[in-house]
Amino acid sequence: MYIPSSIYHLRPKQEQNGFIIYVFKRNPIQDSSERSIIPNVAVVIENVDPKMDVVTYSVNKRANGAFDVDQMFIHGDGIIDFANAVGYKGLQIIMDTTADTFPSIDPEFRKILKSIRK
Repeated sequence: MYIPSSIYHLRPKQEQNGFIIYVFKRNPIQDSSERSIIPNVAVVIENVDPKMDVVTYSVNKRANGAFDVDQMFIHGDGIIDFANAVGYKGLQIIMDTTADTFPSIDPEFRKILKSIRK
């Protein structure tokens, strides 16, 4: 994943309820009201029992997930190379900024999204 380090800065890693969270905060930009807005990009990693198989994990995630799943894929499908991994087409990625600053931040967010690789 490419995140431009000249304008996005990694905050201290957070660990909470079995999740590891990396938050990148952007240098502030000004909105039309001259407020300083700090867009964010977050990466969330979940700790999972290594004995749990990918199918069980997937069933649990889909039952509790707040997103629509178009397709599920696992290691060996040729889409992802991580062993004991599960992926979903429809995975939720959250990038945050205000509506007013979105037009100027949108190209950066799109570049970050396009850079996400396995």
